[in-house]
Amino acid sequence: MKTSITTKRPSRSLPRSVSLSARRNIPRAAALFWPAILAVLTVAIGAIPTPASGATQVVSNLADSGPGSLRGAIGLASSGDTVDATGASGKILLTTGEISVTNSMTILGPGPATLAVDGNSNSRIFTVYRQGTTLISVFISGMTVTNGFTKSRIGLPTIGDAGGGIFNDQQTLTVSNMIIIGNK
Repeated sequence: MKTSITTKRPSRSLPRSVSLSARRNIPRAAALFWPAILAVLTVAIGAIPTPASGATQVVSNLADSGPGSLRGAIGLASSGDTVDATGASGKILLTTGEISVTNSMTILGPGPATLAVDGNSNSRIFTVYRQGTTLISVFISGMTVTNGFTKSRIGLPTIGDAGGGIFNDQQTLTVSNMIIIGNK
């Protein structure tokens, strides 16, 4: 038995209210507009910001400060740079105060079970703030932040006394794969 299926093609014709001359010019008019549409799309796509591929500052030791330290690498990092502490293993004990993060950057650790930054119950660990008028964006991943401490200067807690582990002063801060514990 032979079965045939007949499908009705959709009509490509325009309503009768559109004049015959207009019907003939639509493909030509559409062809004239495509370059303008493509130019607008090209400009719009070109306006989409792409992440800057900055330099990488490598953390090569567990010292509190100096060349190869986490503090030193963050201090050298420019906006858009990556601070790579993925090769560090152990505890970074802060003895010279908090680490200031003042540029947009990515700070990568090997994992919270492998690297800890310890405030020594004496100072905050990270303070994220801008030095100019441009907001900054900071991403921190792969470490434990512990034993950070901040105390009230007048005996009462204030906003500036918050954030024993990380204090973010109205910037964009993202943390991932972190343990933030034991901070006051």
